[in-house]
Amino acid sequence: MTVLFCALGIYSSVGGIQRFNERVVKCLGELGDTFITSASVLVLWDNSQDQQKVAPGVRFLPCGRRKLRMLLRFAWTILRQKPDVILYGHTLLTPLATIAHYLAPHARQVLFVHGVEAWEEPRLFERKIVSRFIHHIVSVSRFTALRMLQAYGLDCSRFMVLPNAVDLAEEEPGKPLGKTRLEGKDRLLTVSRLEDKYKGHHKIISSLKNVLPLFPETHYYVVGHGPLAEELRTQAEADGVAPNVHFLGYVDDWTLNAMYESCDIFVMPSKGEGFGIVFLEAWKHRMPVIGGNQDASSEVIQHDVSGLLVNPDSTEEIGTAIRALLSDRNRRIALGEAGHRSLREKYTQAHFKKRLGEGLMYIVGVENGARQGGSQAAPANGSADAAIRVRR
Repeated sequence: MTVLFCALGIYSSVGGIQRFNERVVKCLGELGDTFITSASVLVLWDNSQDQQKVAPGVRFLPCGRRKLRMLLRFAWTILRQKPDVILYGHTLLTPLATIAHYLAPHARQVLFVHGVEAWEEPRLFERKIVSRFIHHIVSVSRFTALRMLQAYGLDCSRFMVLPNAVDLAEEEPGKPLGKTRLEGKDRLLTVSRLEDKYKGHHKIISSLKNVLPLFPETHYYVVGHGPLAEELRTQAEADGVAPNVHFLGYVDDWTLNAMYESCDIFVMPSKGEGFGIVFLEAWKHRMPVIGGNQDASSEVIQHDVSGLLVNPDSTEEIGTAIRALLSDRNRRIALGEAGHRSLREKYTQAHFKKRLGEGLMYIVGVENGARQGGSQAAPANGSADAAIRVRR
């Protein structure tokens, strides 16, 4: 099987989609030992110096943010390599599918979707491209799949779910995990780019007014940078909690791991998560988590088993959940351990690789079966884990 993966960015920027893309590339390289004979990655934002980060066995085609270069390389790669499967890492790349339809009519075209980029009702030409040229849609969650299904008016049979994953601590090379010295006896943590208000930073800061009277040694640490930073600082000053709120900006991987190890509760009552990979990162460190109950967080977190789910619009609920966990260390430990078990059982690199590989085989098998007039292939081994079907 020959695979071409097209992405906006992988190694040149930081974010959940970029980490997902990096994992896809890693798996394509590893699956080269099985059924993938050739894998190429065409990336709009990345540059040639990112080559050293690419998984062995994968051809890397960076475009340095030059759209014309990407367009030409896309057409040339299709004509030269004749891929069996073309993967698109973002809805913004789907116009390329119209070119591939004519240059490689045999290729199966697959779109990865993550969250808000796929939730809103598309423009007419976007709907037509996806409806006509994209054969399968792979979503990181059922929540996102169902939102896109409704927004685009698509049939549920075209969707599969491929959940995010993280590397377990013992799988990561480099420095050992450690702790860092932080203020406060009780420490809250959020890790997120400060670009979207739906992440819930404002609500957490407001909730501190209800937490500090009972737990005055509570400090809230915010990792991430973005245009909302100054607004959040101003709010913390206005709410009188600024001494207990710390904005750390961007931190390196070792410091980030140390923050997870040093804090007590991970809090992100978002209402716009297409999955919530940061919850997996927290579980890797056995942290209890608090998430929102209006997005895909509720698909990842089992309420009162592996974390707590709250109304993301309710400062009172958020504060109550924080106080409940700060007052009960045993409960914090139990939730963190349950989350860690969930991570090990469902969201590791091994799970991701298995699902992606079986999903690709399923996609090609379905199309081959259809061409030959036979019955459609089921996911490999008949496993729901291989290609989780989406139903209304």
